[in-house]
Amino acid sequence: MKKLFITVAILIFCIGAMKISLYKTYSEAYNEIENFARERGISMSEYPQDILEMLDKNSETEEFVKNWPVYKWTYKDIQNLGIADFSAPPLLMQWDMRWGYRMYSGQAAALSGCGPLCLAMAAIYTLEDDSLTPVKMMEFAEKYGYDTDGSGSMHSLIYEGGPALGLDVESIDILKSAFISRLEKGGCIIRLMGPGDFTAKGHFVLLAGLDGEYIKINDPNSIKNSEKLWDFDDIQSQIRKAWQVKKHI
Repeated sequence: MKKLFITVAILIFCIGAMKISLYKTYSEAYNEIENFARERGISMSEYPQDILEMLDKNSETEEFVKNWPVYKWTYKDIQNLGIADFSAPPLLMQWDMRWGYRMYSGQAAALSGCGPLCLAMAAIYTLEDDSLTPVKMMEFAEKYGYDTDGSGSMHSLIYEGGPALGLDVESIDILKSAFISRLEKGGCIIRLMGPGDFTAKGHFVLLAGLDGEYIKINDPNSIKNSEKLWDFDDIQSQIRKAWQVKKHI
């Protein structure tokens, strides 16, 4: 009996310590989620730490994170996105509630889906086909083994997967002149970013065009980043790989 009491006490202590740790690290986000969960009778244990971290890092994800216990691992099998204007690449977000809860690469697509999202944005724009949805790009990546368990997507999703979809994909040098000349001709560029303004590890983004000498970037994880204009010189050191995407002729 004494052993059982000690075990229960330790368990309660550990749970309390975990909650305090989360509270200290994600205090504002944790409070918002805790209030939302309490009102709906949801246990806080249903929110994984990586999902809690999303809201702490990015307030844009609030509705997605709050609704995690309700919609986790579900998605909408939409046939097209209803896009009528193909004059520029569409901005699609990983944490869109239509597909962000879907599992991809062993995680929620909201966390790991930047590769398929960038490929979808590039394909929709280049081929003028809005049926190439993020869900279809995830299914494509999974079918041909371009997804990696817990680590998102292989680089080959872009340079091999793109051509399989009818795109012309070319690796380009990380030089300002190379980027500007291709964007001036109406192309788009998928970039793999290292630590810096866009990620702490690795992250795909799409260069969507130019505004004067500044670059428009579709960041599938940040509306704020996507609304900014970027100077190439400020982000050049963060670029790890880059591929121009255009229509195969």
